[in-house]
Amino acid sequence: MVIIGESVRKDYMSAYGFKYNNTPFTDNNASLIWDGFIAPASNTQSSIPQLIVMHLIGSHPHFCKRLQFDVQFDLNNKNVSCYVSSIKETDDLLKSTVEILKKHNEDYSLVYFADHGLSHTEQYQDLRHNWEYQNSFQVPLIFFDSGETNQVKINKQISGYQFVYLLSHWMGIQLNVQHDYMQYDLTDIPEQKNIQIKDWQNKLYPFNNLKKDPNPF
Repeated sequence: MVIIGESVRKDYMSAYGFKYNNTPFTDNNASLIWDGFIAPASNTQSSIPQLIVMHLIGSHPHFCKRLQFDVQFDLNNKNVSCYVSSIKETDDLLKSTVEILKKHNEDYSLVYFADHGLSHTEQYQDLRHNWEYQNSFQVPLIFFDSGETNQVKINKQISGYQFVYLLSHWMGIQLNVQHDYMQYDLTDIPEQKNIQIKDWQNKLYPFNNLKKDPNPF
């Protein structure tokens, strides 16, 4: 099963060190948490064209309109509080999905990642699409596997441009190509240098040359 999150910056997830506990299920149950996955672009259509499986809308602006339940966190900022709460609702959905899979008493494997992140605007009062910041591309990549009992954390940068190869290898699909993502297990994939992303003119731009938008919360 593949679940694609919407507009999620990894530094707003407690699974990646955020101080508000908004991904408690993921924190305790994920088999592998990858720190360093770089989305190809800062908008959906450019980031994941040929691949829509289960695409969530819960963290897409405007956040408060996306919530199913009440705001669960108070960051003294309505928009950001809703954003953090939307990630908690995503974590709840992951929990419900895994619980359904477990009821079948069969092996399962689930991957969750986000299409892109967001950048702060209005003096940290909101978040919006913006390709000029690294954080708009630093997204979660998390696996849940019934056969794994210990949680592994990987800290290395890889590009989402060739993510289809990684997914193919993970799903056991044989492709007639030679690629690092096809030849190695997840934990052994080498870190990539000189990663490029797409700007809003669909032109390639060096990821390392983007500005940084630190999380102030």
